[in-house]
Amino acid sequence: MKYFLNDLLKFSAFFIISTLVLSVGTTVLAKNIISFEIPDDKTSLIVGDSRPESAINDDILSNAFNFSQSGTAYFYSYLKIRAMLENNPHIDTLVLGYAYDDISKSRDEWFNGAEMIKFKMPKYLLLFNYRDFISLFQSNPYEVSKNIHRTVIYNSSALLKYIITGQGIDHLGGFQYLERDKLQEAKNRYSPGKDGENLEYSKYQEEYLLKIYNLARSKNIDLILLNTPIHALKQETEEKYKDYYYSFAEHQLPETVIVNHTNMDIPEYGFGDLEHLNYKGAQIYSEYLKEHGFLSSPNGKP
Repeated sequence: MKYFLNDLLKFSAFFIISTLVLSVGTTVLAKNIISFEIPDDKTSLIVGDSRPESAINDDILSNAFNFSQSGTAYFYSYLKIRAMLENNPHIDTLVLGYAYDDISKSRDEWFNGAEMIKFKMPKYLLLFNYRDFISLFQSNPYEVSKNIHRTVIYNSSALLKYIITGQGIDHLGGFQYLERDKLQEAKNRYSPGKDGENLEYSKYQEEYLLKIYNLARSKNIDLILLNTPIHALKQETEEKYKDYYYSFAEHQLPETVIVNHTNMDIPEYGFGDLEHLNYKGAQIYSEYLKEHGFLSSPNGKP
């Protein structure tokens, strides 16, 4: 029994050390090999979660690079923005997707929740610096430790793809051609929520939104907070967070332009569900942006 336990300890130690070495090694390789450069004519960087990911077709909007990805907290958006601005000095405009409930307490899960750490942290580790890792580790040390080995898979896959095709960052975001047709199903499930509920807010979302703002200012980049079109029913459920969001932006992000396109007149067939445009809606919206720009106000409404 004693020999068995010794062997088990030795094997466990070997496995842990090997995993750490491989994780660190592949991360260092990915950091130094994979290029984050984009074409010089892509002067507007779009970053956010699934809303801008599915709403803005950057094949239509030729001067923009859509680097959004579903379930992305401001923490991960910050990492991507930092890397892109360091490698692309020609970027002059940063378009950050927002929704009023992006700073709700529930968004903490997008930072330190078990599922998000499992699926986001390994993908994004090549963008971390020491402080980024410590911040995430302190928020949930168990899940970070538990999932660190997954980094090897993502880094190796990204490196191999970059070597073969020259494309190595598309696993971190890009326009999503959404064919979803679940609007009626979403309507059937719709519930507006309770009036007068106690609203709480995410310290992580606020912290990293402020970091994005300060980074953009330090680089003399114009920052636009863009709320992409959503269905009228979804607008109703987010209204309760609106005043706080605008108050936070007014006091903490005074040089930022907030653009609300939620009420744009998109036909029903353009929605994949209550909050995402499908590819048809994305074409309508992207053509609109191509003609009018990000700062316009559709339907003449604020």
